[in-house]
Amino acid sequence: MVNGRSDLVGHTIDDLYFWSNAVTLGLLVCSAGIIYFEWRSAAKKEIVAATIIAELWNGRVSDRIEILGRTEQFNQLAERHNAEIESALMAKQLPNQVAEPETTDLKDTVHALARMASARNEDAAGSSSDVPGTSLADPLLAGNSIMTVQQQVQLLKNSLEATRNSERNLRVRLNQTNTQLDEERRRNRTLKGANG
Repeated sequence: MVNGRSDLVGHTIDDLYFWSNAVTLGLLVCSAGIIYFEWRSAAKKEIVAATIIAELWNGRVSDRIEILGRTEQFNQLAERHNAEIESALMAKQLPNQVAEPETTDLKDTVHALARMASARNEDAAGSSSDVPGTSLADPLLAGNSIMTVQQQVQLLKNSLEATRNSERNLRVRLNQTNTQLDEERRRNRTLKGANG
């Protein structure tokens, strides 16, 4: 029994080969434990990273859906606003288009009255030269009628000039409004391009 115990002690505690194997096995177990814990920590890190990335991706997708919805609402509002502006401009253009024939009619009336005035002047001059016994009152009456026609012609010319001025002002306003409309359309296109 004593020999068996001494042999066991000799082959274990007193043997350097035993201790080298024990230390090697201990280091192997420690390194295997370290590798296991590192693998477990890496797996946990991957799970946490995958969860965070999934949450970020889901948030991005929901934000994208919200942005697209808001962009669509904005584009609809912008198109409705542009349609209202265009209809208002068309409504403004229609009176201008109606006013143009009035100006041409006014021109025709002025020319007709001018022809009538010149014809009366010629008739008055011809009647005073052809009839020797006319009194002084006839040329005065002819002159008064000519003055009234000339006054009418002058009034019509003034109204024609006023109509031309208002037409010019309306065209300037229309050009300004068209410029603003083009700028608004350009802004809408850049916003659609940025959001698209």
